[in-house]
Amino acid sequence: MGQQQLLIALLGVAIVGIAIFVGITLFKGSSEEETRNLIIHDLSGLALKAREYYWRPRCLGGGDKSFENISIGYLTSESENNVARYYVESATTSVLIIAGVGKQLSGEDSIRVRMRIDATKKKPEILE
Repeated sequence: MGQQQLLIALLGVAIVGIAIFVGITLFKGSSEEETRNLIIHDLSGLALKAREYYWRPRCLGGGDKSFENISIGYLTSESENNVARYYVESATTSVLIIAGVGKQLSGEDSIRVRMRIDATKKKPEILE
């Protein structure tokens, strides 16, 4: 009878350990996805301001149908928040690429999201 109880106790401890491991793994994956979604949300707001800059005449502080002279300072007063740091990766006449680097690590690297704003397309494109 003693060996059977010991075996049941060991089996119970193993099941609880596996359940805790699976729970932590699911929580970590969910947290990384939430951070990625927050970065995408922030980049979408910056993309809206970038399109406003593109269409605004130069005499009113805009780009006059160009992204070339845009800076992160024009898009936001703070290039960093509690989620990520944002910057302009490249800017040409018709294409702007802005990026966000998350403060939370995903494995050994940060969560990174890039967004491409094209003057000829209505929706910004998320680049991996």
